[in-house]
Amino acid sequence: MKDVLTLESNKMVRNIKIGHIEINLLSGVIKTNTPQFKLDRVGRKEAKLLELLFDNENDIVSKFSLLDLVWGEQVVTENSLAVAMFNLRTFLKKYDEKNKYRLINVSGYGYGLYSDHLL
Repeated sequence: MKDVLTLESNKMVRNIKIGHIEINLLSGVIKTNTPQFKLDRVGRKEAKLLELLFDNENDIVSKFSLLDLVWGEQVVTENSLAVAMFNLRTFLKKYDEKNKYRLINVSGYGYGLYSDHLL
Protein backbone atom coordinates (compact mmCIF):
# COMPACT_ATOMS: atom_id res chain seq x y z
CA MET A 1 0.00 0.00 0.00
CA LYS A 2 1.14 3.46 -0.74
CA ASP A 3 0.10 6.31 1.48
CA VAL A 4 -0.68 9.57 -0.33
CA LEU A 5 -1.71 12.91 1.19
CA THR A 6 -3.62 15.49 -0.83
CA LEU A 7 -5.17 18.86 -0.01
CA GLU A 8 -8.93 18.94 -0.47
CA SER A 9 -11.16 21.82 0.74
CA ASN A 10 -8.51 23.03 3.19
CA LYS A 11 -8.35 19.60 4.83
CA MET A 12 -5.59 17.09 4.57
CA VAL A 13 -7.17 14.03 3.02
CA ARG A 14 -5.39 10.75 3.23
CA ASN A 15 -5.45 8.38 0.30
CA ILE A 16 -4.27 4.79 0.28
CA LYS A 17 -3.18 2.94 -2.86
CA ILE A 18 -3.73 -0.78 -3.28
CA GLY A 19 -2.71 -2.17 -6.63
CA HIS A 20 -4.37 -0.10 -9.37
CA ILE A 21 -6.77 1.78 -7.08
CA GLU A 22 -6.60 4.77 -4.77
CA ILE A 23 -9.03 5.14 -1.86
CA ASN A 24 -9.96 8.53 -0.45
CA LEU A 25 -10.36 7.73 3.25
CA LEU A 26 -12.56 10.78 3.91
CA SER A 27 -15.18 10.07 1.26
CA GLY A 28 -14.54 6.36 0.67
CA VAL A 29 -14.40 6.98 -3.09
CA ILE A 30 -12.28 4.49 -4.99
CA LYS A 31 -10.48 5.70 -8.10
CA THR A 32 -9.08 3.24 -10.58
CA ASN A 33 -6.46 3.86 -13.22
CA THR A 34 -7.72 1.14 -15.52
CA PRO A 35 -9.11 1.84 -19.01
CA GLN A 36 -12.61 0.79 -17.94
CA PHE A 37 -12.81 3.54 -15.30
CA LYS A 38 -15.56 2.69 -12.85
CA LEU A 39 -16.45 4.69 -9.75
CA ASP A 40 -16.84 2.64 -6.61
CA ARG A 41 -16.99 3.39 -2.91
CA VAL A 42 -16.15 1.79 0.41
CA GLY A 43 -18.25 2.59 3.49
CA ARG A 44 -17.13 5.13 6.12
CA LYS A 45 -16.63 2.50 8.83
CA GLU A 46 -14.69 0.25 6.47
CA ALA A 47 -12.54 3.19 5.33
CA LYS A 48 -11.73 4.05 8.96
CA LEU A 49 -10.94 0.40 9.73
CA LEU A 50 -8.68 0.21 6.69
CA GLU A 51 -6.87 3.35 7.81
CA LEU A 52 -6.33 2.00 11.35
CA LEU A 53 -5.16 -1.38 10.07
CA PHE A 54 -2.88 0.30 7.53
CA ASP A 55 -1.39 2.47 10.30
CA ASN A 56 -0.68 -0.74 12.22
CA GLU A 57 0.29 -2.85 9.22
CA ASN A 58 1.80 -6.23 10.10
CA ASP A 59 0.52 -5.99 13.66
CA ILE A 60 -2.69 -7.00 15.45
CA VAL A 61 -5.13 -4.36 16.67
CA SER A 62 -7.53 -5.37 19.44
CA LYS A 63 -11.25 -5.56 18.78
CA PHE A 64 -11.78 -3.17 21.69
CA SER A 65 -9.49 -0.57 20.09
CA LEU A 66 -11.13 -0.94 16.69
CA LEU A 67 -14.64 -0.65 18.14
CA ASP A 68 -13.64 2.38 20.21
CA LEU A 69 -11.78 4.21 17.43
CA VAL A 70 -14.29 3.51 14.66
CA TRP A 71 -17.66 3.59 16.41
CA GLY A 72 -16.72 5.75 19.42
CA GLU A 73 -19.63 6.33 21.79
CA GLN A 74 -22.09 4.59 19.49
CA VAL A 75 -23.44 1.38 21.05
CA VAL A 76 -22.54 -1.55 18.78
CA THR A 77 -21.72 -5.22 19.18
CA GLU A 78 -18.73 -7.17 17.95
CA ASN A 79 -20.99 -8.33 15.12
CA SER A 80 -20.80 -4.82 13.61
CA LEU A 81 -17.02 -5.19 13.51
CA ALA A 82 -17.27 -8.69 12.02
CA VAL A 83 -19.58 -7.43 9.25
CA ALA A 84 -17.25 -4.50 8.48
CA MET A 85 -14.27 -6.88 8.34
CA PHE A 86 -16.20 -9.18 5.99
CA ASN A 87 -16.82 -6.15 3.76
CA LEU A 88 -13.10 -5.30 3.84
CA ARG A 89 -12.17 -8.87 2.92
CA THR A 90 -14.59 -8.69 -0.03
CA PHE A 91 -13.09 -5.33 -1.00
CA LEU A 92 -9.51 -6.69 -0.86
CA LYS A 93 -10.50 -9.77 -2.85
CA LYS A 94 -11.96 -7.52 -5.55
CA TYR A 95 -9.15 -4.93 -5.79
CA ASP A 96 -5.97 -6.57 -4.47
CA GLU A 97 -5.47 -8.67 -7.58
CA LYS A 98 -1.96 -9.79 -6.61
CA ASN A 99 -3.16 -10.85 -3.13
CA LYS A 100 -0.52 -8.67 -1.54
CA TYR A 101 -2.56 -8.02 1.62
CA ARG A 102 -4.42 -10.29 4.02
CA LEU A 103 -6.77 -9.53 6.88
CA ILE A 104 -5.87 -11.79 9.76
CA ASN A 105 -8.24 -12.60 12.63
CA VAL A 106 -6.78 -13.55 16.02
CA SER A 107 -9.72 -15.28 17.65
CA GLY A 108 -10.91 -13.49 20.75
CA TYR A 109 -8.44 -10.63 20.38
CA GLY A 110 -8.45 -8.62 17.16
CA TYR A 111 -7.47 -8.15 13.53
CA GLY A 112 -4.39 -7.31 11.51
CA LEU A 113 -3.51 -6.32 7.97
CA TYR A 114 -0.45 -8.19 6.76
CA SER A 115 1.48 -7.69 3.55
CA ASP A 116 2.66 -10.68 1.50
CA HIS A 117 6.33 -10.33 2.39
CA LEU A 118 5.53 -11.34 6.01
CA LEU A 119 3.05 -14.15 5.29
